[in-house]
Amino acid sequence: MTLLRRLDLLTRLTPRQREIAALVVEGYTNAEIAQRLGVTEQSIKERLRRSYRAVGISLYAGNPRIVLTRLVLGLDVDPLFVDGGAE
Repeated sequence: MTLLRRLDLLTRLTPRQREIAALVVEGYTNAEIAQRLGVTEQSIKERLRRSYRAVGISLYAGNPRIVLTRLVLGLDVDPLFVDGGAE
C-alpha cells in the first residue's frame, strides 16, 4: 500500500477516531481507552467498528485491531484485510 493510499484512508477517520486509533497503537485495551477518555467501553467498541468501516478493514479477515495498528504505523497491510473503505 502506498503512502498516499494510507494517508487517504487515515483521513477518513474523525479526530476522535484517530485519537482512539493512536491509543490502540500504544497497546491500550478498550476498557483502558474508555477510562482514559471518560466514556463507556461500549462507546469505544462502536467507535472502533466505525473506524474499521471507514478505512475498509474487514472484521472477518484477521484481527482488525492489528490491521488498524499496522495501517497507522505504516507497516505492510495485506490488501485482503483492507478493501478501501466506505465512500
